[in-house]
Amino acid sequence: MTVFNDPFARLFDDSGHSVAESREIIIGLSQKERFFLLVYFTEREGSVRIFSARKASKLKRQDYEETHRA
Repeated sequence: MTVFNDPFARLFDDSGHSVAESREIIIGLSQKERFFLLVYFTEREGSVRIFSARKASKLKRQDYEETHRA
């Protein structure tokens, strides 16, 4: 859940995985800035349901870093 506290985290729509509800993907740093995390989730009735969370790939990390150098 700490990735949601990263002020530089990026959100993407994950429309390819559900037509019944809105799903999103967030990429950002963990609280202690040790890992780049990729989290697939949806918001339901004021709470967050996480479907998947894992360390981000090298390509995703590079995209995140390049976005924040500008």
